[in-house]
Amino acid sequence: MAHLSSIIPRSVLRATLRIARQRRYRPFERKLGEASRDQREWLLNRVRQSRNTTFGKDHGFSEIRSLSDFRSRVPVAEYSYFAPYINAVAAGDWAALIPEHDKVLQFTITTGSTGIPKLNPVTSSWLREYTAAWDVWGIKLFTDHPRQIGSRVLQMAGSWDMGKTADGHQISMVSALLVRRLSPLVRPFYSVPELLNEIPDPAARHYAALRLCILDDIGWIMLMNPGTLIRLAEIGDQNSEVLIRDVTEGTLTTKFEIPARIRGVLKKSYLKANRLGGQKLEAIARRTGRLLPKDYWKQPVIACWLAGTAGFQSRYLREYFGESPLRDMGLVSSEGRHTIPLEDNVAEGVPAVGAGFYEFIPVDEDSASQPTVLEGHELTVDRNYRILISNSAGYFRFDIGDIVRCRGFLGQAPKLEFI
Repeated sequence: MAHLSSIIPRSVLRATLRIARQRRYRPFERKLGEASRDQREWLLNRVRQSRNTTFGKDHGFSEIRSLSDFRSRVPVAEYSYFAPYINAVAAGDWAALIPEHDKVLQFTITTGSTGIPKLNPVTSSWLREYTAAWDVWGIKLFTDHPRQIGSRVLQMAGSWDMGKTADGHQISMVSALLVRRLSPLVRPFYSVPELLNEIPDPAARHYAALRLCILDDIGWIMLMNPGTLIRLAEIGDQNSEVLIRDVTEGTLTTKFEIPARIRGVLKKSYLKANRLGGQKLEAIARRTGRLLPKDYWKQPVIACWLAGTAGFQSRYLREYFGESPLRDMGLVSSEGRHTIPLEDNVAEGVPAVGAGFYEFIPVDEDSASQPTVLEGHELTVDRNYRILISNSAGYFRFDIGDIVRCRGFLGQAPKLEFI
């Protein structure tokens, strides 16, 4: 296969991204200066659109004219409050939660601390806003690192086929949905095929990914959990002899349990013998006594969680990956992308203005009967808050159970660190 940079010159990619930064990132950046007004406009527009849904009728949406009206009619609520409406949508009654102009495309699924699966509607509006927020994050990331533009991307996602709803809609992990909607322009730069996400055993999935991309010019790694990245590096190191032999001979070891169907596709389309590549890896193993990404890749930009309990292990990444720049993924859940980090090596991001409405309750008022509820521009630096979301999936004042800390402001937008 011809190298991708010979198909799409790096200069063309860089120019395209510079244009995208001007046309898509800069407008978002300007919005942050008027975040409060933009947020309120988004909310009241969505309320108007949703007034004829069952949820809208139950909560008097037709009479809401202001933020205070909204707060007086809609309680702060957890998932169980929305579940009857979501279950009705899943059974085919879209009007329970979704406005007439909108469309249910499918559902994503998440498993909370109780282990009970939770469905989330994917509407056309939600998906448009969700992908726009990811685009802003990605455009800023890529243009901040022009040297890596044109290099390959290592990204792995969750499962696509998680079942069907009663009315036949697809259920999947949200990361699998994003992979399915990759632009044709960027898809060729991804190093591992979507097929690998169907391998049930994580160790087998990680080994297969390394087998396919260990010799690639990896410039970007995008995996939410830094612990997964460390495990990926450890599997390659612990199985270095097997991995080097597989690369050299064009094979895929039977040491790991990989479904026969997937093995067949990989053997036919992806596995090629590379003796020079095997020799390169063997030389690294002899010289260093290990086989780690910091020696076979050139310090790719790593995007993962850096904050909170989920990002704790990111502090160990440089042991395995060297001096790779680190960019926080932000507060992301099956319900949406809630923050957009804009700088390397800091665990904070601004709210995804344009993708929902965000409110905040001070953590030290959790036990109060009527706690203070604040907008983003009203937060206090270094104070912790519970985050509430209203979005185009049908949630209004949804307490997702996450805590954030205000680390400062960019315009009127708070810089939020996931705690």
